[in-house]
Amino acid sequence: MTHDSTINRLRDKLDMLSRFDRERSLFGAREPFGHGYRVSPVTEAEIISKEAEFGISFPEEYRVWLLRVGSGAGPDYGLFPLARITAKLLEDERGFGGEIESPTAVSRDHIAAIQAKWDTDPRNHSLSMASDSADGLLIISEGGCETYTGILTDGALTGGIFGFSAEVFVPNTAGCGLFPEGVYIWSSAQSAERRLTVDPERQFGFFAWYEDWLDKGLAQMCRSSAP
Repeated sequence: MTHDSTINRLRDKLDMLSRFDRERSLFGAREPFGHGYRVSPVTEAEIISKEAEFGISFPEEYRVWLLRVGSGAGPDYGLFPLARITAKLLEDERGFGGEIESPTAVSRDHIAAIQAKWDTDPRNHSLSMASDSADGLLIISEGGCETYTGILTDGALTGGIFGFSAEVFVPNTAGCGLFPEGVYIWSSAQSAERRLTVDPERQFGFFAWYEDWLDKGLAQMCRSSAP
């Protein structure tokens, strides 16, 4: 697949967001620590070298994006340059949603089951690692406060985007819990009520994850410029 139409659409939105966000006010955009909407192309040789280092294959959408566009501009503080990506999680301290041996063992059944666990214990909304090994999960970006984003490189959900945290914010996260995009926590500003919804069909792929960030950023810019 060439993904030409998708790449072109996302590039157009990225250019638009960069123009609208002149003050770099969107989270993670402000330099020198943010991405500044800059991209750095990645070569095929660099990707092959990294794949050999980790013994994995980059998922297609992520690989194509790096080759056609590059690292840098992206959700949170942006996509890591290849020198910074890693295939290792921090040590798991505790988990509330049931342990799995590796991210590649995660299935849509696991994700759907989170909903039932939430009904009995509000802490039970994540999948925690049974060890500190993250074989098959490539860590590609950082959101600050020990939160990261990874992409699965093997298993039933190859190419799926997962967020995780190394801190514990009960009941919102668990130590090194894995949080698939498509699992949402809704918090009430008026009370301590929290509600979880699961949408297993949404936001698993790299392109969908990236475009969701672009669309939310553009919407934020429109709201901030409204009279």
